[in-house]
Amino acid sequence: MKEDGWYKQFGTGHVLAYYHILHIDESQDVTARYYQYDTVFRKIAQQQRRKFKSKWWMEQEIKNNITEISRDQVPFLVSF
Repeated sequence: MKEDGWYKQFGTGHVLAYYHILHIDESQDVTARYYQYDTVFRKIAQQQRRKFKSKWWMEQEIKNNITEISRDQVPFLVSF
């Protein structure tokens, strides 16, 4: 896990969850911007800033519930 990294949460349905890591503090707690992206309407349905305990974050990675993705794989980012 690294700052400015992007993660995708696996799930079902047409709303996907993405995380953008904003900050990792000295206790390894993660501050991230959480996005819910609607794939049918191709728009962000919800976004908010969240803080996660490092233990929870690592458990999600171990269980393969979230995985790191490249910036190019985030569907709502526009690059020129």
